[in-house]
Amino acid sequence: MMNLEKIGEFGLIDKIKEWTGQVADGKDLILGIGDDCSVIKVSDDEVVVATADMFAERIHFDVYYTPMFALGYKVVMATVSDICAMNCLPQHFMVTLALDSRFNLDLVEDFYRGVVEACKRAEINLVGGDTIASVRGLYITGFAFSRAKSDRVVYRNGAKPGDLICVTGDLGAAYLALHILERERKIHQEHPLSKPHIEPDYEYLYRRLLKPEARVDIVKLFEEIEFKPTSMIDISDGLSSDLLHICKSSGVGCVVYEEHLPID
Repeated sequence: MMNLEKIGEFGLIDKIKEWTGQVADGKDLILGIGDDCSVIKVSDDEVVVATADMFAERIHFDVYYTPMFALGYKVVMATVSDICAMNCLPQHFMVTLALDSRFNLDLVEDFYRGVVEACKRAEINLVGGDTIASVRGLYITGFAFSRAKSDRVVYRNGAKPGDLICVTGDLGAAYLALHILERERKIHQEHPLSKPHIEPDYEYLYRRLLKPEARVDIVKLFEEIEFKPTSMIDISDGLSSDLLHICKSSGVGCVVYEEHLPID
């Protein structure tokens, strides 16, 4: 029996594709598992792109240093970022919550205020969801979907030899913020009377981790200048991991020059 930790998240995804192949290739399905979104044909020239993102407490966030407002905002932006990574504009969003007894009405309201703020920012509709009780921990799933012209959709498998590798912003800020906030959490656990030392100069780092922005603006820019990349991907797992996804899907290699990385 193979241990899940041994094969990792991406190995598990490959196995799920193998197990579900016979039902993941239905009528009107252009793409199922294997990209940032699924793509479903709705007419000769239009498709629906759809995605789901799950967030688990202490895996994807820590309520010790993550305000509920910021968490709601981040769930929306992280989910609709997958739509943007298909070169599509997000339109509709749903969210599900599994809450344990630690969370009161005020905290849940703060979460939804963040969701609403992010939906306004991304110009998308909040169209529903679900809430259930959890025995322990907070679990959230975001669902996003949109209708788009089929010829505007960009997949992971389109990269060609000679293509230039680009990112839409700088890298590393959220990673640094995570280390700083984890450090403060551990110090506070060992010394409960101490106050967290949050450097004001690092506000940008904290914002990148706690309140990120989906690059809806980039999709709008590409449409405005009539530009279509050969391949796109959301890099929430990090540049190296997600660039390898493009390479694997496209059957190409890549060269990254460290001195050209846009590190914050």
